[in-house]
Order: sequence, then structure tokens, then C-alpha cells
Amino acid sequence: MKKYLFYFFYITFPVCIFFSGCASPRVAFKQGYDFTRIKVVKIGEITPATKKSNSGAVIANEFIRQLLAAGYTVKTADDGAYDVVLEGNVTEYLPNNRYLIQTNKADGATKVVVINQPVELSGTNAYNLGSAFGLGEDSRVVVSNATVGVSAFLRDAVTGEVVWSNTYSYEGLDLTTAMEGVVRYLLRSWPVKR
Repeated sequence: MKKYLFYFFYITFPVCIFFSGCASPRVAFKQGYDFTRIKVVKIGEITPATKKSNSGAVIANEFIRQLLAAGYTVKTADDGAYDVVLEGNVTEYLPNNRYLIQTNKADGATKVVVINQPVELSGTNAYNLGSAFGLGEDSRVVVSNATVGVSAFLRDAVTGEVVWSNTYSYEGLDLTTAMEGVVRYLLRSWPVKR
């Protein structure tokens, strides 16, 4: 089995790299705008994925953390002393999940019995971690990746004009990794060399 997995990754990895390099960019920015003058960023409203979710605040905090690490001054107050306002919305916010699945072999066929109510994974990768410890070979633990999607834009503080916009979705082993990945990508798409 391990031999077949090796061949699968050996064959598919170069294909994945080739196709991921062909993805069209979603970023749009105002031509001629001087992004190098941005020193102070105000974090505006980042709408959560759902009304019951705190995803907007969590993504705003991740933008703050990464902007501070990149050397920007970050504000949340509306004191007028900032260069641009970062706003947007969370388009996807799906935490990673674990499922315990019981398989029973009856009459030579495998019957799958799900212990908890199954949840639709909607494009998120799921992985079989193997048998559940102490429950025998008929029990399996399956995990799904976390997915976070964000659509964001920068608005000039003086003119109110939108100068940058981008959308990205990132899948990670856990929610923290997915959040870090999507925000990192979005900030790196600003047309300024860091």
C-alpha cells in the first residue's frame, strides 16, 4: 500500500505544481497608486461568515498581527491619522473536524456506521488517520481540513477610493493555519515590495 501511495504522490505532485502555477490572479489594484507611502493601516469592518460567527473579529486580529510583524502601524480607532482602511468579509470559515466511523463487515460486504451525525465537507479534504486506538480495526478516525476564505479591499483614507482588492481561500490542517495562510497571501498581493 505504501508503495502505491509513493507512486501516486510521485506522479501527481509535479502535475499539481504545474496547475497551481497556472492559476489566474484575483488581485486588482489602482494603477499609479503609490503603495510605498502606506505606513499606517486602519482595520475597518470585516464582516463575519455568519451572524453567529466571530470569524470577522478573528480574521481582523490576524490582519493586525501580520501587519504589525511587517512593520506597519495599525489602528482600529477612527482618528483620521491613517493612510488606508482595510475592510472585507469572511467568505468561508470551516474549522477542521474529526469523525469516528465504525465499519462492520457483514456478509462479506463493508457497512459503514457513523457514530456522530455526518457533516458535508464541501470541497474540504478529508483524511483517514487509521484505526481508533482501543476500539479495534473496525473503527476509523477521519479528519477534515479547515478552510478560510476572505475577500478584502483597501480604501484610501483621503479620497475614499478603493485602491486594492483581492479574494483568497486557504485550506490548512487546522483553523489557525488556514487563517494565517489566507491573510499572508492577501498581504503579499499588495503591489509593494517588502
